[in-house]
Amino acid sequence: MELYNNKYIKHHFKYGSAIYNTNTENSDIDIICIVDDKHYNTLKNERLYVCESKVYDCTFLTHTMFQNMLDRHEIIAIECYFSYYPQEFNFTLNKKLLRTEISKVSSNSWQKTFKKLTVMSDYDKHLAIKSAYHSIRILSFGIQLCTHGKIVDFTDYSWLLKDLKKLSIEYDYEHLWLQIKSKYEALYKSLRSEFRNLAPKDNEKFNVEDYLMDYILKTSETNVDENTFKIRKKFAKEILNRR
Repeated sequence: MELYNNKYIKHHFKYGSAIYNTNTENSDIDIICIVDDKHYNTLKNERLYVCESKVYDCTFLTHTMFQNMLDRHEIIAIECYFSYYPQEFNFTLNKKLLRTEISKVSSNSWQKTFKKLTVMSDYDKHLAIKSAYHSIRILSFGIQLCTHGKIVDFTDYSWLLKDLKKLSIEYDYEHLWLQIKSKYEALYKSLRSEFRNLAPKDNEKFNVEDYLMDYILKTSETNVDENTFKIRKKFAKEILNRR
């Protein structure tokens, strides 16, 4: 493949569905490519490559950029690191940083599931299904990292995406959200609790954030209009900013 033979690329890491065992014939292949600083500006706007009918979605980073992602405990970088164990990079687990990153990404994904199925102007069933899966998968990876110091099973919960796709054939809109909530919210909350027990709190702010997230996602009304959603989100942000 011409992309891999590019002399400016020092390393490349597959991530996403290709390592979760959830890819299909139509899936893109997500790749992070590490390039030297000198040639980063030349390649940074390159994105899609096609080879043998497969589409490769590439993100170009410098060595420093990728190392900084690892230091911040960004989950994509951690996935790449434990898929390939590149000797040129270092990762030291910090459970407080991990809790911040995993909690943020997982909660945002669960919230996105709700929004993409109930806010009509933002409706996207495909993205909602992926978000629900990612919200749970990411918690599983966080638990593995806290327990083993690394990700030991990238295919954990791959079955969930298949189940969610089956649900999406039968249901749409808020009806699909209610099905997802009914079937998988208990699992989501159970994994979230397990992860919290393994990763120490930094301070009580996490409790406030979780409370506000639950408030935003309140679904006692099956139809939540876009204005109501925006008001709830704005209110939650204002409280957090005052802390």
